[in-house]
Order: sequence, then C-alpha cells, then structure tokens
Amino acid sequence: MSILLAFAAFASIGFARGLAALLWMSIVLCAVVGTMRREPPFGATLNHWDETVAYAAVFSLVSSFSHSVRLRQFRRSYTALMRSLPWRLEASQRRYWAHE
Repeated sequence: MSILLAFAAFASIGFARGLAALLWMSIVLCAVVGTMRREPPFGATLNHWDETVAYAAVFSLVSSFSHSVRLRQFRRSYTALMRSLPWRLEASQRRYWAHE
C-alpha cells in the first residue's frame, strides 16, 4: 500500500485519481492471480481474494472522496466551465471548423 501511495503522490493526474487508478489495477491483478492459483474465495487463510476485497474497499473510499471534491470545485455556470477548459478551440482553429 505504501508503494501505491508513493506512486500516486507523483501522478500527473492528481493524487486521488492516481491512487484510484492504481487501486483499480491492484484489484484486477489480485483477482487474476487468485484465479490462476485457484485459491478458494472464502478460505481459512488470507489469500489474493481477501486482498482484492481490501483494495476494492479502499478504492470505493478514495473514489467517493475524489468525486465529492470534483463537484465542489466546479460550482460555476456551464458557460464559465466551458470557457475554462483547456481543449477549447483558439480563434485560428475555429476558421477551419467554420468552413466544413
């Protein structure tokens, strides 16, 4: 878990989204390894399925926090939000779209 936190701290998409992506990959990896080793899901000892459930719980917690932060951040009008997006077309690019 500490390795995931360290990699998420340096993610270019932000800590919460980076951690959510890394946790999702960990969930898939643990499920695949548990399937390949044919481990019983409800065994008496801890196995990869238990780790999958733990990562899924942390993922749901992180994703609930990241969604709530994102909604509070954009409490502006739709027009102001669309004007602030980085992918909007510049004036020189609008010419080409207008002629088509």
